[in-house]
Amino acid sequence: MSSILTMAANIIGGVGLVLLGMAIMSEGLQSLAGDGVKKLLSRFTGNPLAGVMTGTGVTVLIHSSSATILATIGFVNAGLLSLPQAIGIIFGSNLGTTSTGWIVALVGFKFHISTFTLPLITVGALMKLFLKGKKTSIGMAIAGFGLLFLGADILQAGMRETGGFIQLAGYSFFSWHDRFILTGMGFLLTFLLQSSTVAIVATLAALGSGTVTMEQAALLVVGLNTGKVYYGLLGFIGASVAGKRSALVHIFFNLTTGVILFALVDFFIPPVIKLCEYFGTSSPSIIICTLHTAFNLLGIIFWLPLYKPIALLMGRLIPERGPVLTRFLDYRVATVPHVAVETARLTIVEVGKVVLTAVRDLVVGEKSYSEAISSLGSVDVALNETRRYLSFVVSSPDSNQVHRQHLDVIHAMEHLTRLVEACREFDNVCTTARSEYLRKLTLSQLGEFDQIIKWLEGEIPEAPLHNVEHISAMFADLRRKKRTEMIGDIAQGGMNPDMGFEHLEAMRWIDRIAYHVWRSILHLSQKY
Repeated sequence: MSSILTMAANIIGGVGLVLLGMAIMSEGLQSLAGDGVKKLLSRFTGNPLAGVMTGTGVTVLIHSSSATILATIGFVNAGLLSLPQAIGIIFGSNLGTTSTGWIVALVGFKFHISTFTLPLITVGALMKLFLKGKKTSIGMAIAGFGLLFLGADILQAGMRETGGFIQLAGYSFFSWHDRFILTGMGFLLTFLLQSSTVAIVATLAALGSGTVTMEQAALLVVGLNTGKVYYGLLGFIGASVAGKRSALVHIFFNLTTGVILFALVDFFIPPVIKLCEYFGTSSPSIIICTLHTAFNLLGIIFWLPLYKPIALLMGRLIPERGPVLTRFLDYRVATVPHVAVETARLTIVEVGKVVLTAVRDLVVGEKSYSEAISSLGSVDVALNETRRYLSFVVSSPDSNQVHRQHLDVIHAMEHLTRLVEACREFDNVCTTARSEYLRKLTLSQLGEFDQIIKWLEGEIPEAPLHNVEHISAMFADLRRKKRTEMIGDIAQGGMNPDMGFEHLEAMRWIDRIAYHVWRSILHLSQKY
């Protein structure tokens, strides 16, 4: 009985230390990386292959595929990444998560790093307690690294003792029924431990202790690789439609790749063994790590060329629901200023598309007044929700770039609010439509409205800012000149005072619209 308790304590304690070590090391590395991770995720994703490399690099950097995946889902949620961009990162994170297994196989089991684990933990803890700044993050990473290998060493000792109690020898690699059971064990191991990294460490420990054979370990790896769907399920909960689509991509990738690997595992093991022998090693741990990496590479090679159809499939499986204009607003990132501000900016851009289209329809006059402004009800809701969202966002002037963007978003929102109010001034709309001069004047600038809308839609790269500013200045100048002329006509009896004042007010209305369009585009087009 005492031996069973000792074995259980070693296994449970080893798993706990590996989990704790991974959490502390990941937190330290993420803190050390700071905004660099976010910049990598949001900038180096120009094409799917770049996304794969970014996802792999970030996961290796922070030693946490779950953090990479959940951050990616969050960025898609916030509109900072498109779904096609996110697909590459998600695929890459699966490849990057194999790095910890390689470290354990190459360093831990080969050089018995457990001898140095306690000193590493002590050094890391002292750095965390007595140093400041990034050195505390380095200390956390060192301490987590030490705990990880201490846990792996204890776990291997516990696995070695299970030989007399857990008999997997009866599960044959050549039986499809037994293969399914072994793969299911790997799947459950990842799902229960909520970490594929800990699961691969446990598998390597079992392999090193002789509890499982290399073929059995290969099937366990297929299962634990598939069990990573947990991260997608976690990101799916409470996410926006876009976030749910990216989470479903992760689930789709791991499940489908797992099925393919399960069916073709016989074709992988012999060439991987030969490859390892070619490089001078026959270590079962190295072979399993190579298999783990090869499995994920296969999935990427198979699915990456189909990233566009996959994105379309996700869109059909999870159609857009709820308010479209506020789909980017995610209150979970409201406390992260640079993400929250960009999220609000994207929302205001969506609002700008609707408002500018309404203004254009009023100018053209092809629709009735009620039809032209029918979409402004959703704009009111979106502006109110954005104001509420921004009430949770605080930026410091010390963060110069973020603060300036924050100010620009607020300015743009205020100018769009004034435009919405102007669109509802029915009398001015009617006066402009009845006046041949005012109607021709506004219609002459229609081309610039179309350019603005195309820029907001992303069809052209640069906002026609100079032209819009010129139009605003022109309308302001014309209003001043016309005012003097009309007052003179009224005084000389050439114009009815009521009609004259109506025209003057309509001129001011056109001037206001031109001004608010220019200022809103100015603030939305700033680059940081």
